[in-house]
Amino acid sequence: MSVQFQSLFTIQVLHDYYNKHDNKCTDFDIVPSEDCSLMMKNMQVLHKNYNNKLLTVINASKEINDTPPPDFKLTPFLDFKKEVVFRWYLILKNPHFSNFTAVGLKQSEKKRFYFSNLSKNKVGSTLSLSNSILPHTISKIYAPGNIVKAPDNNFYEAIRISDGTAASKDISNAAYWQKTSANNPYASDADEVVIAGDTYNYKLKTPAGNITIKIFGLNKTDVNLQYDNLVETVEKTFTQNQETVAIDLSKKPLGKYKIVVNSEDDTWVYVDTNAVKQNIFGIVEIHHFEKVPADFQLLTSGNHIKIPEPVFTIWFKNRSVIWKYISQNGAIGVTDASPTPQNFLPASDVLVKSQTAIALTETPLATLTATKTAGGKQIKNLKNPEIEKLVFELDGATGFFASNMYVKIDT
Repeated sequence: MSVQFQSLFTIQVLHDYYNKHDNKCTDFDIVPSEDCSLMMKNMQVLHKNYNNKLLTVINASKEINDTPPPDFKLTPFLDFKKEVVFRWYLILKNPHFSNFTAVGLKQSEKKRFYFSNLSKNKVGSTLSLSNSILPHTISKIYAPGNIVKAPDNNFYEAIRISDGTAASKDISNAAYWQKTSANNPYASDADEVVIAGDTYNYKLKTPAGNITIKIFGLNKTDVNLQYDNLVETVEKTFTQNQETVAIDLSKKPLGKYKIVVNSEDDTWVYVDTNAVKQNIFGIVEIHHFEKVPADFQLLTSGNHIKIPEPVFTIWFKNRSVIWKYISQNGAIGVTDASPTPQNFLPASDVLVKSQTAIALTETPLATLTATKTAGGKQIKNLKNPEIEKLVFELDGATGFFASNMYVKIDT
């Protein structure tokens, strides 16, 4: 038997915006929580952020069988416990990330992303740490950047805020929805949690004087990995109806919980006081226990290290926005010479905009031409949106993201 360090697992972050770099997204550092750092030290696990990946290696023992040809198998030098969780924080380094990313996350509400290898979301060979995209629901209010699964099994990105109109509920309406170019396993609102410390203040949809709080944890005995393990039931009675109720989480171990108050909608909460104090973008958990889906397990059924190691993926979609060209000296028209051209309306005006939202990419769209209506002078290779200068425009009860780009064609 010999000892060596061997890859245990890898986490990669992809983003459709970065099409110049094979979708590799380097906008994050993935750092361990305090308890994870201590656990890895005791397990002899090392880690490093490299490019768009988190790499981990573990001290391993090499076994050789007695029957030729030799069959090399590696096991952790120190035995894994039956239940282990590697907990990581996503630290965002790019202040403009949300501008060019299809997310509807409200960080002001302490909402964050939660990714884990309990997702059961394998797409082709991709082991996604995101949950599956949720089906489109006509009763739900969507924000620009939300991604849904339509009845045709394709994914659609919300372009506008849902305003309750028939048009906003129609997934085929291009003013409100746009079909994604691919059905990649994107991060979505299905991955959102509220991070909480010792107390979580829940806002009731229906104020009440008698309040029943149920807290559920992960059922690790069920292959379905449901959050149906009732951890605690708390009943509170008030003399007056309450709009909010404080939920004590101070004695709960770190982790994800489902909270149900008075049979209202499920609320997903991640309890971690340290995460609340830090400016994290998300939390990643890599679990090791018996019921983790086989493809997402860190070890084989014989407790050997997988070769090659499992590569887990977090994948973001690029945001689609309305492109506006504003002439500073007379009416213009904008045309696109690409094989699948974008359409800009009206044909001539001082403000011309894309008929539909256009996805932002690192590689510029170099086939746009502005033509001055009076005289026919042109500017080719029109500028593309600057990601730091996107604006959110209100339009009655709805609103959308746009890029205002100014054009001046000398006469």
